[in-house]
Amino acid sequence: MNPNEIRKLKEKAPFPLIILVVLMFLPSFLIQPERDLYVERIKEYDAQLKKARGEITRRSGYNLEQSRLNRLKTIRAGIDEQLPSIEMLPQVIDSIGKMAAEFSVELKDVTYANGDPENRVMVPCITLNMNVEALYENMRRFVCSLENLKYPLIVEEIVVSAGRSYRLTLKQLVK
Repeated sequence: MNPNEIRKLKEKAPFPLIILVVLMFLPSFLIQPERDLYVERIKEYDAQLKKARGEITRRSGYNLEQSRLNRLKTIRAGIDEQLPSIEMLPQVIDSIGKMAAEFSVELKDVTYANGDPENRVMVPCITLNMNVEALYENMRRFVCSLENLKYPLIVEEIVVSAGRSYRLTLKQLVK
């Protein structure tokens, strides 16, 4: 190469270097904002995905609770079928009276009160208080038959007095 060409190359040398530097860093200037946007979108997507997974978990819990509620409603319907209504209380007392006569138990006094005065039972009930006279064996059979009634009846207390006297406290669950 002649000296004149070398001189021209030296004058033009910074231009290819500048072009080379620009070409080297230009993609990063163009791509970096896109990459930052891409990273931001990935974070948003991860947040949405996490939220969706939480909702799916919550939904499955909701479905589980819904099925449990349906089972409880079915159980409650079955229990409601077995509970007598409060209007049937005279019939229940009559059936207890017939049962008492069957086992030679004499009902002296029968009183009833609405609800549980001490609030130990969480369902609606009628408290029945009975003063009865009977032999011990007859009283045992009578109490066993009370526990086997078709209606849920809770024998709460039996107080034995002198002789053949007993005091029974019963809870009759009602609708």
